[in-house]
Amino acid sequence: MRAGGTVLACGILVGGLLGCGRDQQSEALYAVGSDHALCTPSEDTAAHTEGFDTFANRGPGPVTVDRVEWPTTGDVAVDSVRVFQRTEDDDFATVGLWAGLPGTALTGSPRRAWERAVPAEGAELGEADPDEGYLVFVVGLTGTDGTGGPLTVHFTDADGRRGRATSLVELTVAERCGQE
Repeated sequence: MRAGGTVLACGILVGGLLGCGRDQQSEALYAVGSDHALCTPSEDTAAHTEGFDTFANRGPGPVTVDRVEWPTTGDVAVDSVRVFQRTEDDDFATVGLWAGLPGTALTGSPRRAWERAVPAEGAELGEADPDEGYLVFVVGLTGTDGTGGPLTVHFTDADGRRGRATSLVELTVAERCGQE
């Protein structure tokens, strides 16, 4: 009887230890860059494109985006969230902050990046370094007065663990920025 109890106790201990690893939240995806508090003027347009939300995937393996959240106030609303991986041919702040959806002034490197962007939800994101090949999330939004952000990305990693990462960017939409 004593041997059976010992085997049972060891089984529970080992099972508990193995199970704990599966319950850990994934930290594969994380925000890179620095905090940004941005303002975009709505005096001439109610449609905007913001592309300062950058992340890296430390792996191992790809992550799949389950959903994204970009909280808003006022009349600001999310139109779309797309993602692309920065390449060595892209400008540093590839998309940045533009008027319109997508930014009406997008040309050259920003236009090429926009054209390879895919809807964020459901996207599979490969490993990405935090310096050059990082992942850029582009938020298309409408509104004339309010705030948005920061972006939170809920994901599942290659091992099936779920996680979330939150960007460092918050945006204000106002008729005129920097004027009281």
